[in-house]
Amino acid sequence: MSGWNMRHWLAATVAAVGTLATFKLMADYRSWKREALRRKQRNEEANRAADLRLVGWLRDIPPLELDSYRPGTRLLCAQWLELHTLSMMASAKSSEAYNALVEVYAQDLEIAWKLLQCRPDSSAEQVAVKLLRLKVATRLKDHKRMLPIFLAIVDKLDTDTAIMMQQEVLAAFLAAPLLGRWDSARRLGQKCVQLTDVKLEDLHKKAQDSPNVPDMKILHELAEEKIPGLTDK
Repeated sequence: MSGWNMRHWLAATVAAVGTLATFKLMADYRSWKREALRRKQRNEEANRAADLRLVGWLRDIPPLELDSYRPGTRLLCAQWLELHTLSMMASAKSSEAYNALVEVYAQDLEIAWKLLQCRPDSSAEQVAVKLLRLKVATRLKDHKRMLPIFLAIVDKLDTDTAIMMQQEVLAAFLAAPLLGRWDSARRLGQKCVQLTDVKLEDLHKKAQDSPNVPDMKILHELAEEKIPGLTDK
């Protein structure tokens, strides 16, 4: 509540119920706020403890036991683990702390990669596994793992009948510059514009507000400005 609104609220409350009752209301309000804050802190601590238990469990899964898990379960575990590492790294207060966390959570990303060595029955889960593999490989900066997944997506560009999901195109478009595939980056950038209703300028503004969001507009312009006729061969 702003200072101006607080003054008017106090004046109106004093006029309605009197000074003593107003002070009692304010004291009750402060007590409620303190209790709400303590409750929030307890919940956050409980959530952190639960996260640590789950991470510890995923780190300790024996390989033979991992093989017995259903593909859908493995996918869910990998999705949670990748998001957990991302959120923990986003909480780093300095570049030194961030770099330290990169090394720590690289091990967890390797676990996520192992979890993703499965083939679900449904086509939707197959696409989800493929995209998460590409994302994990990109975060690990492992070009050898990135390239086969990237090429599998790019090959669909040459098939007129192929139905390309927006997530596939965006993932491959972000990976293309990291692999030096500027010819594919141009084609994927054009496909992005076709598949999404969101304008590149809007994505550029979003990237300016959040450093964790890649600037699709800049990537698209870089791909378009590369030497004409440049190929990935």
